[in-house]
Amino acid sequence: MTTSISLLENSSVFLGNIRSRLKERTLLFRYLAEINLIFGAWYLHWRITHSINTNALWLSIPLLLAEIYCYVGGVMFLLGLWRPIVHKVRSLWQLTPPFPPAEFPTVDVFITCYNEPPELVENTTRAALALNYPLTKLSVYVLDDGNSPDLRAMTEKLGLEDLQSPMLQQEAERINSERSQLENRRQQLKNLALEISQAEQFLESFQLTVNTDFNALSQVLSWFEQLNPVEETAERGRGVNIMYQVADYLSYTHTLDNRNCLLMIKSYSPLSEVEQDCPSYTVTSHLKSLRNWLRVLHPTSPNLSSNLASEIRIVEKAIYQKELELSNLVRCRYIARPKPKGKPHHAKAGNINYAMFSGETSGDFILTLDADHIPKPQFLQRVLPYFYTYNLNTGKYESNQIAFVQTPQAFYNIPPGDPFGHQAHLFYGLIQQAKDGMNSAFYAGTNAVLRREALISVGLQNFADEFAVDQKRLAEFDLVGGVSSNSITEDMNTAMRLHAAGWKSAYHDEELATGLAPDDLSSTLKQKLRWAQGTLQVLLRENPFSKPGLTFWQKLHYFQTMYSYFSGFATVVFLICPIIYFFTGIIPVQAYGDEFAIHFIPAFVLNRLTFIAASWGIPARELWRSEQYAIALFPLFIQAVWSVFTGRPIKFQVTPKQRQSGMYLRLVLPQLTIVIFTILGILWCLYRLAMGELENPGLYLINGLWAVYSLSLLWVIIRAAVWQPKASRN
Repeated sequence: MTTSISLLENSSVFLGNIRSRLKERTLLFRYLAEINLIFGAWYLHWRITHSINTNALWLSIPLLLAEIYCYVGGVMFLLGLWRPIVHKVRSLWQLTPPFPPAEFPTVDVFITCYNEPPELVENTTRAALALNYPLTKLSVYVLDDGNSPDLRAMTEKLGLEDLQSPMLQQEAERINSERSQLENRRQQLKNLALEISQAEQFLESFQLTVNTDFNALSQVLSWFEQLNPVEETAERGRGVNIMYQVADYLSYTHTLDNRNCLLMIKSYSPLSEVEQDCPSYTVTSHLKSLRNWLRVLHPTSPNLSSNLASEIRIVEKAIYQKELELSNLVRCRYIARPKPKGKPHHAKAGNINYAMFSGETSGDFILTLDADHIPKPQFLQRVLPYFYTYNLNTGKYESNQIAFVQTPQAFYNIPPGDPFGHQAHLFYGLIQQAKDGMNSAFYAGTNAVLRREALISVGLQNFADEFAVDQKRLAEFDLVGGVSSNSITEDMNTAMRLHAAGWKSAYHDEELATGLAPDDLSSTLKQKLRWAQGTLQVLLRENPFSKPGLTFWQKLHYFQTMYSYFSGFATVVFLICPIIYFFTGIIPVQAYGDEFAIHFIPAFVLNRLTFIAASWGIPARELWRSEQYAIALFPLFIQAVWSVFTGRPIKFQVTPKQRQSGMYLRLVLPQLTIVIFTILGILWCLYRLAMGELENPGLYLINGLWAVYSLSLLWVIIRAAVWQPKASRN
């Protein structure tokens, strides 16, 4: 099924450069999702009405609430996947009709840094300078929030190297040549200034005369009597004021077909015989006619000297533009903002916003890159076409309402088996494609191109709203005016604000940059905790369901992401129920057995089939790893909820780009505790079974399978806590 999706709903827009279609197997997924939701509701109805153990409400109610939470989350998740779309886009150089390179937009590359090794940032900066894009329209900025002398020196070194490249040298020669021509022209015009002034004084005192035939005087006077006065109001559109500058009288005369003909009449005085033989008068008369013609061309200039001065100003402005072009050839620049004590700095958001409002950057679009994400040469060629549509009426490419285009995050240092669960083809694939289908694609902070106009307009509006509440924020203007500083996950909040303001987004499913993933558990947990805390901050400060401007589907997508971080509480209930049963025999479900199997198994199987259909093409091992971490991170999710809702201070923590050596079992003590008690519970039941003391073994078997499944989910994070790279082991 292939459909074209218009970015500008206008019949005059050419849609051939970007075509979109539903992701494969979407219809199958929809059928399964509908059946899945029906069977899930059927199971929950049975749980509520027939299976609650009233003798252990302290356990059965939490389990029921956990199941209801999961079902509601599943409903939102499946609805959010309803319309995944895939784009097929032509590169910028291959658009039809061609996009003139002279009209390409200017692009600034922002590489955000904070205490990263200079050699790491250098790799990213070199790749950014090598992007396949016109040299004079691309600038690369290293935004160093750590104000490192080494990073500054590295940036300056790369800037000098870049200036010495053959292509930039050739461009500099071209600009210098054009500037030299303009300077020569300016000097020529200045040399003419004195001569023009003297000539004009002479022309002002000169009267052009012609021979007069006195015998024709009576005939001329008779003709003058037939002339009619000019109606200036009627002739205003024909430039009467200009005509008066070169004529002494204006009048009408009748033509043979009885129509008025406008006459321009010039008065003359008699010429002496000596003057008639002087060629200088002929030349002077021609010069005066030329001056009058120049007045017609430049009606706002009272004289030739003014015309000359105006032309000199135009040439000087052109020279200044050439000097700007020369200075802009320095494509690699360093920006380090001041960070005075006692003033909020707003972390990465403040770093980007300072660069935007510092006056040093001016690109139409901004490519944001983390310090370790190396872009591929075709990045801009593949992404920029989303921001333009071809107007058939004007014959030009015009900007549309796309505010940003996000591309996937990929990593080049993931070890075999992906012990930390960094592979994200589920999110940077199915989920982002589904969000894109409902104009809800998330901005992920890196590997994305943003429209400066959208960022500034929305950022300033939000700043004005915040300033109306707290006027002290005026001192932070340059740090909060663009990217959102309302949360430590500035990226998602920025996307939500752009969507609420009516801007659109797109997700381009092509890996165009690769970066470094955290390769130790400490760094991984630090990163995931920041994501969770920042997302929950947005929920409290800008709840999507109460935010005007968002569509229902956009509200659903944002809220579903926030809702998912409350799963830690439900996970705890699921994990401890088998343990409680192993040691106490207390069960939260009153009716285990055939009736339970009839309701639970179909819902569980359909849930799995639906997910398989939706995530088709993603390796099963990666999906399993995602499911493991969704459960194994329950302490982190609970910590995030607790820290945000209790109002504890939360700081932006930069993810380390170098491995933090060591073992991290202390970071997984809650998971270790659950694992130990689960294993002890299983062993205890096996002992009782061997001793013949176990009643209702079938019920213990069900809880045993449940416990083994839980262990398989939790094992991933314990393994990650002790994981060491091969080099370290050797």
